[in-house]
Order: sequence, then structure tokens, then C-alpha cells
Amino acid sequence: MEYSKPTEDRRKPILGSCIICSVVYTDRRWTFEIYPAYEAHPEGRSRYHRDVQAIEFMLLLEKADGRAWLEKLKSGTAFELGGLSAEEVYAYRQLKLDMLNAPPIDLQSLPTVLSPEELNDFIRRTGLDLRQLFTEWTSRQAAAIGERKNPC
Repeated sequence: MEYSKPTEDRRKPILGSCIICSVVYTDRRWTFEIYPAYEAHPEGRSRYHRDVQAIEFMLLLEKADGRAWLEKLKSGTAFELGGLSAEEVYAYRQLKLDMLNAPPIDLQSLPTVLSPEELNDFIRRTGLDLRQLFTEWTSRQAAAIGERKNPC
């Protein structure tokens, strides 16, 4: 069988796999590096949920392209995902957009356990580690198929 360079349509599943790997990797690191401080807190679980909501808003407000992310989320096409229909994905997206456009919490008092510096450090380290992992993974894949381009 002869290898042919992936077309844009053939790269979409690869990119989707990269996104899924990124989410799983980030969630795992978050669970072991960030969440334990909340488990030790007397109001851990309720504090955690309020802080995570506040963090989402802080990232949107603080980052220069935060509003552009919302626009991309609004215009993106949903697909069936993990047993959810496209309509269910669209409905969930709308719930998130509504929440992100109208914060249900007072952002001035949060977060309380995780500092902005710790959050930014977590984001920076996780991003660097993911970049290194994807480079290693794609190098191994490229060696097997003879192409050196990173699809992620």
C-alpha cells in the first residue's frame, strides 16, 4: 500500500485525536496537581466549583483573544460526540455560551484556593509538556510512515 500525504479532510480526525489527548492529559494533571488543594480545604467541593467557574471567566476576560474564542465557539459546527447527538452538543454549547456571557458569580471574590500565578504556571507547563509529547509522538509516527510533519 502506497502512502499519500493526508488531505485537509483526512487531517480532521487526526486533529480531533490530538484535541482529545490534550483534554485527557490536562484533566489528569489538573486532578493530581490542582485538585488536592481543594480536597484539603474545609469547603473543598463547593469552593472548587465556584473557583473553576471564576477561572473560566478570568481567562476569557484576561486573555486578548478570549472574546475571539467565544466567537469561534458560536460559529463552530457540532458533530455527534461520545454518544451525544449534534443537537445535544449544540444545546450544551448554548448553555456554556450563556453562562460565559453572563457570569452567575461575583468574580472579585474568587478564586480562593488557586492563585492566578499558579493557574498561569499550570497552563504554561502543561502546554510545554503537551508540545513536547506531540513532537515525540509524531516523530515516532513519522519515522514509521516516512513523513516529518506534525498534524497537531
